[in-house]
Amino acid sequence: MVRSVLLVLGLCACVPRDARRGDEFALAGNWEGASEHYRRASVQRPQSARIAAKGDLADRMLQKERIADAEAARQRAETALAAGNYDTAFSELLSAKAMDPSSEAIALLASVAGEQVRSLAEERARAEGWSTAYPFSVLSLRLDPAEPQSVALVTRARTGVLAEVDGLLEASDFAGARELTAMIAAAEPSLQQEVDGRVTSAWSADLVRTAEALAKKGRKGEAWMQYARAAAMDPSAAAVSGREELGRSIIESQRATVSWPAPDKALASDLVGLSRGALVDDGLRFDDGGAIQLSSVGATWSCGEKVVNHAASQQYVARTRWVENPDRRAAEAKAYEARADVPEHEALVASTYSRIEQLQYASEQRRADWRVLEDAALRVEETARTTQDWLSEAERALDQAEQDLAGLSSEVDSSEWVEVRDEWAREVSAREATLSARNDEAQRARSLANELGQKVSTTESDLGSARDDYASQQTKLAEVVANIDRADAAVAALPTQVEEPVYATFPYTVYEVVRTCEVKATAKLGARGKTTPRAYAATRTVSDRHHPAHPDYGVKEDPLALPSEDAALVQASLSEVSGKLVTDIRSEREAYYQGLVSTAAGASLNEASALQGALLVLQPSVADAAWVRERWGVEAKELLGR
Repeated sequence: MVRSVLLVLGLCACVPRDARRGDEFALAGNWEGASEHYRRASVQRPQSARIAAKGDLADRMLQKERIADAEAARQRAETALAAGNYDTAFSELLSAKAMDPSSEAIALLASVAGEQVRSLAEERARAEGWSTAYPFSVLSLRLDPAEPQSVALVTRARTGVLAEVDGLLEASDFAGARELTAMIAAAEPSLQQEVDGRVTSAWSADLVRTAEALAKKGRKGEAWMQYARAAAMDPSAAAVSGREELGRSIIESQRATVSWPAPDKALASDLVGLSRGALVDDGLRFDDGGAIQLSSVGATWSCGEKVVNHAASQQYVARTRWVENPDRRAAEAKAYEARADVPEHEALVASTYSRIEQLQYASEQRRADWRVLEDAALRVEETARTTQDWLSEAERALDQAEQDLAGLSSEVDSSEWVEVRDEWAREVSAREATLSARNDEAQRARSLANELGQKVSTTESDLGSARDDYASQQTKLAEVVANIDRADAAVAALPTQVEEPVYATFPYTVYEVVRTCEVKATAKLGARGKTTPRAYAATRTVSDRHHPAHPDYGVKEDPLALPSEDAALVQASLSEVSGKLVTDIRSEREAYYQGLVSTAAGASLNEASALQGALLVLQPSVADAAWVRERWGVEAKELLGR
């Protein structure tokens, strides 16, 4: 079939690209692609009857292919319908109708399928209720959403299944109601928001009632979780208010607060104040009966210093002495070096001048020889021109003699004319040989003159270069002489001797003052009434070196200047001790919350819920979020709406 169609299509390389692509799709049996590309090609070449014919043929082949595919889909739908596989049957029927909308067989099977599903829905409704009939009633609309019987059936089924949802809610079967709403949402997604709202609102209200009842019984942990579940479903005022009020109450009851002392000594008060400020920033709270107890805080400080001696020394001028001037010696060396260059430059000047004289003589000689050769060449060339003129005249005479001889009558004896002509011919031949020899001689003379002229030009060019070299060498010689003069002047300007200092070493002592301040503190710290004594200490040290002035030896005074006062050292040490105390209090808080985890593990559901919920807010790192999620379906962020 494909080969026969290709014969009709008649592939051609001189058509638009879309037409060639249509031919390729036709060759592959892809009539949909072929039809599309032929349509594009027709837009590009609307006058082409050949492309239009190919497009019509591809459309017919595509339609035939779709009818065959539609019939295959109808047969699959019929098989699925007989087996009770309604989803598959309706999907195949929709595909078949899309491929062949005019098929009566497909329309008939669709009508039968719709009636069969409607009958099944009615039967399920009578036997099991609308919850099982509802999906089949919605399915009946897939083939024809406007079919009156299907529309009426779906309306009845929707009303019935929503009534069943309401019945489950009245019976507090919220899980069953949610399953039913999931089925409704899958069948008709447009109803999801409505049915979900019914269930979550009713379920949340029921959870609020349950939470209120639990709270009245004193089961606050369970009540908090129920409020949190209700607020997560439907953030009604009652759910949110109950969750926040009860949650804050439980969290505060489990929060690790600190019993804070009131020391009577100033330094201990400073320590307590520093520590309290850091813990407030950390979120820790304080009360008289806190789970963590801090008591008997005391602090003392002491400062002392030591002096360490260090040996130092200073170079100073003890006396002076006269020595040979090193600058003059260096200047004399430069003058000597400048004179050493003179002979070389003088020799170069003399050599260049001698070369100029030689080139000048050679140039004059060659120019005289060139003039002689030029005159000889002119004479030879003039002789050759004279010979040429004579030869031309002889040739004209010979031509005339031949003309005269030709004009004589046969009766006249022409032997004399012949003899004259032959004589002229011999003379012409001889003159031609002479002219050739003279031309050769003139050419040789001219060549020699030109060659010697080139040599004259080269010699004169060399002479110019030699003169430039001579001027350059004279300039350099003048520079060398000027350098000598400057070097001699520099030597003359410097004294032969100079005075230099003689140094000695002066030893002296540098005193290093090292000052140290130490803070020591004690406290009793613990949780749940069990405190243990703790000791803390920190030191800060500063130092500086100083020494008096020794002006005779060039030593300036270095005064004592410690970078920090004792008060600052004590305060820095106190801050370090406070940091250590804060770290221990945080560790006690961690231990306290770990204790709550252990308590929750063996507690009742109510107490465990309260403890784990509070820990999720106070110390998430130790709380069992998975237990709260699995038992109550509540996430940590939902406990206080965060």
